[in-house]
Amino acid sequence: MRRLADAGHRVVGVGRSQTSAAQSPFTDWRTFDIATRAIKDWHRDLRDIDVVVNASEALQDGARDDLVGIHETATPC
Repeated sequence: MRRLADAGHRVVGVGRSQTSAAQSPFTDWRTFDIATRAIKDWHRDLRDIDVVVNASEALQDGARDDLVGIHETATPC
């Protein structure tokens, strides 16, 4: 994110943690549960976004992570 911002791109962070968002150097941050996000909401929220970089760090299913939800279902078309 930092390298994209340094190169002059507008960077919008997305995550589920208010704590992480508050610690981010980026002011444009949206907080919600990615795995349960409805497609219609993605379409609305990504209307002015040209590129999405998925860096969810979810590597296995667990109490906090649903891999299918994060990497497949939530990935907007």
